[in-house]
Amino acid sequence: MQSEEEYTREEYVQAAKRCVLDRKEDIEYMYDMDCMFVDQSVPYSARIKGLPSFLKLEYKHAYSRLQTRLGKTFDDIYTRNESIFTGLGIVSLLLLPFLALASIVLFAVSHKDGQNKKDIRVTYILLCCTTMLELLLPCTIFSGLLVPCIFNFLNDPIEGWHDMVSQHNIMSICVRKNKPTFLMKLVTFDFLRELLNQHWYIHQVPIAYQITGKVHRHMEEGWKKYICDTTSYRSFSELRGQLALRMHHQLGWSLKMAFDESILIWHVATELCFYHPNTSPRRRQGEATQDSRSISNYMFYLLLIRPEMLILGTRPGLFKLANDQILKFSEGPLNMTEENLVQAILEMSLPRSNDMITNARKLAEALMELGSEDERWIVIQGVWVEMLCYSASRCRGYLHAKSLGEGGEFLSYIYLLWSFMGMETLADRNHRSEPLQYEQEEALPSRSQGRDGQSAEGDIEMG
Repeated sequence: MQSEEEYTREEYVQAAKRCVLDRKEDIEYMYDMDCMFVDQSVPYSARIKGLPSFLKLEYKHAYSRLQTRLGKTFDDIYTRNESIFTGLGIVSLLLLPFLALASIVLFAVSHKDGQNKKDIRVTYILLCCTTMLELLLPCTIFSGLLVPCIFNFLNDPIEGWHDMVSQHNIMSICVRKNKPTFLMKLVTFDFLRELLNQHWYIHQVPIAYQITGKVHRHMEEGWKKYICDTTSYRSFSELRGQLALRMHHQLGWSLKMAFDESILIWHVATELCFYHPNTSPRRRQGEATQDSRSISNYMFYLLLIRPEMLILGTRPGLFKLANDQILKFSEGPLNMTEENLVQAILEMSLPRSNDMITNARKLAEALMELGSEDERWIVIQGVWVEMLCYSASRCRGYLHAKSLGEGGEFLSYIYLLWSFMGMETLADRNHRSEPLQYEQEEALPSRSQGRDGQSAEGDIEMG
């Protein structure tokens, strides 16, 4: 194995590609991923050592490793689990509960003449709560040692926390705005009703395992069929649907715009295709269809709720523009549903303006003209997988670390998987050295220079 200094980017790409194609090396190596959460680049040598170890895993074990890594990062940042089994940690574990109990006893026997009774009561409550917290951890550890099944239960990953993917949908928001729910009717102020509509009705579905599997296959196929040198290695991280649309150039215009706007257009177009009369009930229940909608709803959730994680510079205000345009078609019966709203958009006469909903309608019509239903939804799914990777590879590491303290985001799975698979990270991209245009021009012979560097004018005979 080469040393870190001997790996250039080109050598790394070729070595990583051999790892993916051959898979002969049986090396158990796991490099420290903590640097990923502080936006530091992992050395190429460490990636080459870790890639074969990750590739040899079956997918369910690879997914479990991602879960373990996220759980360990959470423990490192937000708990004291790592320090509890050190010498100082054991002393504090045993000593702090007694100190907390001693504080209660000392306060109980101290003189409180002239003190406010309410202040005394609050102090007792705070001291008792602190003591309970200090006793909770040692009691849990000791009970786990006495009853191993309890210890195993506490150390198992919490499935709901890891496997859930947040879902939000612009059509549902517009329907609720047209027909407010009971909870929304209780809110007096319009801005609070709007806030409730956007933040209260987020639901979660346990599909992280399935979507991560599709992303994993996309990255593996990228190494096998797309990446062959440094240029293709770099361009793979720039894909946000181009690979899925390589055979459908008539749809390429939908990607030639700002990323956040492209997300909105594809989100609306996905809904239009899903509820389109020509989409069969069987296809609506298909795996590619369901996964496409799930990724679409998650990306819209990021745009609306966590725009800083979607991509730097995301404009949440785009949602309001699209929302106002859709509401023009929701002024119908009180029993308006998402499907009825989609039908109203599909039946509208297309204006000449290039607003987002008009573009989404054009995109949906172009998608419906593809050969078959299966092909259509495979293309849509491919675009969403690439967009998901594009967003994950550009999200700051500290935002992933911050989100773990708030329940975690599915995007962190893709972020870690992207690095485990040896792809170009945000830190790599920021340190990339690209020749400037004037440097490229200086490297080429000037128009006024001959082959030997002499002035071309010198070859012309003056009359």
